[in-house]
Amino acid sequence: AKLVKRLIGFAREGGGFIEYDMPPVSSLEGKTKLSYVTSLPEWQWYLGAGIMIDDVTRQIEVLEQQQREKIYQNLLTIISILIGLLMLSLVMSRKLSQAVAKDLDQYTAFLQRAVTDDAQTDPDQYRYNEFARLARVGNQMVQERLMSQGRFRLLIENYPIPMMIAQKDGSVVYVNPAFT
Repeated sequence: AKLVKRLIGFAREGGGFIEYDMPPVSSLEGKTKLSYVTSLPEWQWYLGAGIMIDDVTRQIEVLEQQQREKIYQNLLTIISILIGLLMLSLVMSRKLSQAVAKDLDQYTAFLQRAVTDDAQTDPDQYRYNEFARLARVGNQMVQERLMSQGRFRLLIENYPIPMMIAQKDGSVVYVNPAFT
């Protein structure tokens, strides 16, 4: 009765939200309640509706727990995707590294052959344009070396003064026809 009078008084003063302790009813203990009260003067009524704060608090806790679970699941999903992308990038970089190493090995073998003979390499055999360009330049260098050697040999063979080419150890590598 005291609480009802208080709510009616609040409604007469313009109404609004009011928080109060609900007295115990039968076997239930008293709890804090939030109510909205207003007056309907034309009917001489007082209208009110309320909710127990504990019920709201429990519902908020349930919603917060659901949100934490969603966040946890989303984080697991994001981490799984990132791990998958990392693994994919590792596999792709490994394959790229192997392909580059293969081209590099082929080009290195060509250069080693080109030191002593007239080796050529096919630029189209390389996967990467950079190695194909190097192959074209390497082929050009071999051709220019061969032409230079040919001019040098022609000069030495036709030179009227006897000439001999020897190693550091004294072994004779070449003598021109004028030497004999």
